[in-house]
Amino acid sequence: MVKVDVEPADYYPIIDKLFTEEIVGALDALGVSVGRIGAKVEPDGDNMGIDFSLVVSSEGNRQVSSMEAVIRIAIERIIEEANGRFTGMGNGRFVLKGLKLIEVSETGKSPFSPPNIDIKAASDELRKSLEKIAKGLWIKLQERDVKVVSILVNFEEGPKPRVLVSLNLNENLTFYERKLLAEYVSDKMEGYLWTTVGKGEYTINVILSTPSDREKEKENPNDGIDDDDVRELLRNLTG
Repeated sequence: MVKVDVEPADYYPIIDKLFTEEIVGALDALGVSVGRIGAKVEPDGDNMGIDFSLVVSSEGNRQVSSMEAVIRIAIERIIEEANGRFTGMGNGRFVLKGLKLIEVSETGKSPFSPPNIDIKAASDELRKSLEKIAKGLWIKLQERDVKVVSILVNFEEGPKPRVLVSLNLNENLTFYERKLLAEYVSDKMEGYLWTTVGKGEYTINVILSTPSDREKEKENPNDGIDDDDVRELLRNLTG
């Protein structure tokens, strides 16, 4: 989960609700990972000035410092959208007072790097799109404090594409938690597929593999599993 520090702390609920998810998503689209968001809030008359400091890292070879202008524009746009949604300040507005980017090295795996992601698709273009979707899904799960070890996505093309999504988790789930999480992942995947791959009718199956599931799988291989594709995905996840 992305760490968010707000000063004064009384403003944390507002900053977290209006900006955390949007900033992480916008920068991820630029190939930048966010590890921490710091926000110093300074009321200025009716307005609320915000000084952001972001701990970031680039997923490619490009330095984040070279993208500062683009990142600033993205955050200013997020603030304008927040001004349109939030009416709790009367005539007041959120204003970006400052932006500081703290770039960390990607040598080794940073604490906020995505988990292992394995994509199975027919084309390189589709594989890249699905990898972006998987990273976006991981960010959403991080925000819900779901600890994901690996993500595997298998896309079978056709008139009604079949998408299998397997999440290898490092915590056990109750029946109710499993049901809610599977529904959440399915809904998110459908939305991502529509915006990234294209509108259409997708069949989405979600597999959640927990430590207790993997232990049972070792003791009783194939127990309760009738789908060969599902068994293959579980084998890939558990090794």
